[in-house]
Amino acid sequence: MSSLSAEDVYESLVEIFRSRKSTECFEIEILLPGQGPLLRDGTFIGITKMALTKAFVIARKRFMQCLEDAMEGHSASVEEHTECAAATEIILLFDCEHTTVCNWRKRRVAASINRYITEDTRRQALQDFFESELNLISTFVCSPLHRHTKSPTLWQHRLWLMTERMRLQGRLQENIFLSPEAMHKFILAEWEVVCRAGELHPKNYYAFSYMRRLHLCVSKLSERAGDTAVIQDSALLHELAVTLVEPTLKWCLSNPKDVSGWMFLVYLLSHEDLPGKQDMRQLRKVAIERTLHFAVEIAAWDGESLWTFVDLMVTRFGPTILPGNFDQKSTNLKTTNPTGKSFNEEDINSKERSARWKTTMQHTTAGYSRSKENI
Repeated sequence: MSSLSAEDVYESLVEIFRSRKSTECFEIEILLPGQGPLLRDGTFIGITKMALTKAFVIARKRFMQCLEDAMEGHSASVEEHTECAAATEIILLFDCEHTTVCNWRKRRVAASINRYITEDTRRQALQDFFESELNLISTFVCSPLHRHTKSPTLWQHRLWLMTERMRLQGRLQENIFLSPEAMHKFILAEWEVVCRAGELHPKNYYAFSYMRRLHLCVSKLSERAGDTAVIQDSALLHELAVTLVEPTLKWCLSNPKDVSGWMFLVYLLSHEDLPGKQDMRQLRKVAIERTLHFAVEIAAWDGESLWTFVDLMVTRFGPTILPGNFDQKSTNLKTTNPTGKSFNEEDINSKERSARWKTTMQHTTAGYSRSKENI
C-alpha cells in the first residue's frame, strides 16, 4: 500500500467513511511514516500524515468545484451531493477548523429537516441522519487527534446539531426529550463524550464549555409529554446538575490535575436549592469531603487544581461547607491570607497565591486530621 496515489488514498478513505453505520463511531489515529499509509481494523483507522495530506488535496479540489457549481446555479445530483459530503469528511479530518465545510454540513442538515417537515420524509430516516452526523463529530473529538479533541469549531457544530435536534423533537412532541428519565440518559451520554475528549486532551476547556451550554439548552428547549406548561428552567437545570455531580466528581478525582473538570464541577454545585428537590448544599459538603480526603490521604495536594477547587468552593459558599468537625476558625480561607490581610481579586498575585495555597494545605490537612480523630 506504500505506493498508493493521492486518488487511491482519497477513494479508500471515502469508502471507509461510507461504510460507517449511522450508530457507529470510528477511532482514527495518525500513523508514523513506516507503519503504512492507511490501515483499518474494524472501527480503528490509521493513516499517515502524508497520505492524509494527499487525500485532503483531492477532497478540497472536489469540494471547491461543488461550491462553484452551486454558485453558478447548477443543481447537484444525489451522487454529486454524496460525493461532496464525503469530501467534507476528509477535509475535517485534515483541518478541523474549516468553517466553510462545517457551514456546508449545517446547510445539509437544515435541508434534511426542511424535507422532513414539508415533504413528510420518514421519521426514521431523519433520526438516522442526525445520528450519523453526531457520530461523525464523536469520531473526531473522541479519537487521539490532538487538534480535533479541543476544536472549538467541532464542539460548536455539535452544539448546533443538538440544539436543532431538540427544537425539532420538542416541536413535534417526539419522545426522546419528553420524560425526565430520557433527558437524564441523554445528558449522561453526552457527558461520556466530553469525558473521553477530556482524557485525550487534558484541560479541554472547549469540551467542558460545550457541556455547560448543552446543559442550559436542554433545560430551555424540553417539554413534558401531555403537559401544556414548559418545564421550569430552574427546576430542570437543578435536576440535570444533580444528575451530573456524581460522575463529574468521580472523573475529577481520576484526573485531579485537570482544572477544566474541577471548574465544571463548581458550575454544577453552584445551582441554587429548590423546594422539593435534592439538597444541593448537602452535595457540596459531600463533594468537598471526598475531595479533601483524596487531597490529604492520596494525592498529598499534588497539583494546583485540587487547591483551586477547594479554595473557590470555600470562597463562594463559606467555610460551613467543610466537614462538620473542622475547626472553621483555623480554616478561614474565605476572608484572610497568611499575612492576616483581607483578600480581594486585585491583590492576589502569583506570590500571594503561592502562600495562600500553602496555608490552604496546612489548614485543611490539620482540619481533616482532627475530624478523623473525632469520629
